[in-house]
Amino acid sequence: MFNTVEIAKHIRQARIDKNMTQMQLADAMSVSYQAVSNWERGNSMPDISKLEDLCQVLEISISDLLGMETQTSGLVSKVMQEEAELTPEELAELAPVLPPDQVKERIEESQKKQKLNLSAIVGLAPFLDDDTLDELVEDVGTDNLGEVVALLPFLSDRTLEKLADRVTPEKPEQIAAIAPFMRKQALEKLVCRYSDDWKKDSLMALAPFLSGGTLDMLVEKYLEKGMMEDLESLYPFLSKSTLRKIAKKRMERQNLEGLGEIMPFV
Repeated sequence: MFNTVEIAKHIRQARIDKNMTQMQLADAMSVSYQAVSNWERGNSMPDISKLEDLCQVLEISISDLLGMETQTSGLVSKVMQEEAELTPEELAELAPVLPPDQVKERIEESQKKQKLNLSAIVGLAPFLDDDTLDELVEDVGTDNLGEVVALLPFLSDRTLEKLADRVTPEKPEQIAAIAPFMRKQALEKLVCRYSDDWKKDSLMALAPFLSGGTLDMLVEKYLEKGMMEDLESLYPFLSKSTLRKIAKKRMERQNLEGLGEIMPFV
């Protein structure tokens, strides 16, 4: 993987060794002064199409510039040849310095010969637009949400909701994993679909992402079944009316144990 901080140091040192100013380097590269400044601060990487010219101006090798082993820097040289084929692994490694449209183009070419696996897609996700990433995930297809956890921050609402449709209350760890990335409306629709089936540990994991009304409704279903134990972790998320119902149920059963824990929230 590219280390932008180290590359920034190499560019700066090579420029100084050439007794060049940032402005002179910018002119030689036909880029803005701000671009060179960002390179040397590690805020961005030079476009891969400019790496060869940059190395010529600074009189250093690709390996020296990138601070990488010959094998890795060889990949950069390889991708400079527009017709050169890259494996999914090579493409994921080079994506940080490839323009997004070139990444997308090479993925499309690769897909014609061999479908990308989830591991390759995870490596490419930060460099893809929503539509491309969604298509790749749909092509792979999986019923195990745990396999795509690393992709959740990058997926569109549409794809997240499709994945959520495959989730059931028997897989609370998967539901908790996807909840932070879903729209509240879609998450609550999923939760309400199985309103009679949620286990308490699942509710506790989902509580921070649900509205008070939805959580109250789910807890009241527990109360209707006479289940009041192990709800303490939910108290901070419940409305006062639901908390009073829990307290009343305890008193009706002459089960005063736990009333002290609920009182601060009522």
